[in-house]
Amino acid sequence: MRDKLIARGVPPSRIEVTGIPVHPNFWHPHDRAEILQQFELKDMPTVLVMGGGWGLLYDENMIAYMATHADKVQLIFCVGDNEKAREKMLADPRFRHPNIKVLGFTKHVSKLMDVSDLLVTKPGGMTCTEGMAKGIPMLFYQPIPGQEEEILEYFVSQGFGELMSSKETIDRWFRLIQEPYAADRHRDRLLAIRNAEYDPARCSEAVLKLIR
Repeated sequence: MRDKLIARGVPPSRIEVTGIPVHPNFWHPHDRAEILQQFELKDMPTVLVMGGGWGLLYDENMIAYMATHADKVQLIFCVGDNEKAREKMLADPRFRHPNIKVLGFTKHVSKLMDVSDLLVTKPGGMTCTEGMAKGIPMLFYQPIPGQEEEILEYFVSQGFGELMSSKETIDRWFRLIQEPYAADRHRDRLLAIRNAEYDPARCSEAVLKLIR
């Protein structure tokens, strides 16, 4: 984006590359016990699957395969405001496991990330930045050609995630988050990278600086 602005005649001195600003809720952790109680979740390895009614949730074979891990891994499916997708999943016996939650639209994604050990998502800029702010490893699926492919390449190269290319990828990551302390070690490593590379306040500070 910086290069495109310069090509259109914007002076480099007027451009600050800051990254996407995120809500403070994604920068500060919430109380784990309260979140588990609020959403009636268990204190166990947890995978948060996001994507609304698009992308992965149309790949029934893949999400059904994830559900086969529900005895050992808790699954939270966020389908956004697509009530048809939610009703379809709730009517499917494969998603009625006590360790599976199917949620509609929620304003508490930051809390759900706090109690999750892995995020499965399309590589959209906002969600990926929020996941990075939380230090949660990500599995990416079905990037849209162009922007999402570039986002995917960036986050994978920085060590924040991996392309979900097969069932074997799911198996490996679902096993990893079940290992004692493995998820905590991975999150700590990603938070260290985040702290070195990203400051959510930088965007607003850069705007104020330019105004002054």
